[in-house]
Amino acid sequence: MLVMLVWVVVDGWGSVRRTADGVTPTDIGAKTAVVVPAGWEVSGTRIGKDTVDVSTPDGVLTATLRIVPAEPTVGYAEAWDAAPPAQFRTEILASGLAVVHGLDGRRFVAAVGAEGSTVLVDAQAVQDLSGYLPALAELLEGIRVS
Repeated sequence: MLVMLVWVVVDGWGSVRRTADGVTPTDIGAKTAVVVPAGWEVSGTRIGKDTVDVSTPDGVLTATLRIVPAEPTVGYAEAWDAAPPAQFRTEILASGLAVVHGLDGRRFVAAVGAEGSTVLVDAQAVQDLSGYLPALAELLEGIRVS
């Protein structure tokens, strides 16, 4: 009984929390992974799950990464509850994956992927996100789709 209680408290019914080393990939589903920047907290996935939650070492920025069955531009547009910000960018990452991203105050949304396989990154901060854009870029560059 004690073992079960410890599992529930530590594991949170399917969520494992750890500090990223900046090298080890974290799976998001069967064919997608992300190398989270060193020092960030990672919680999320187990086999069969398609969502990972991450946060910066200072806890100001949190992001949810999840698989969406859409092209990056469609996934990006659907992520916003209302219309997406008028200004957004479409780029190709060093990995060769396409990314569509935009910023609205304290929320940053990006869709990274290739044809038919997209990871949606929805990040929010308790303060202005502009100082966290390099960290978000590093997170996006860590996404791998096979």
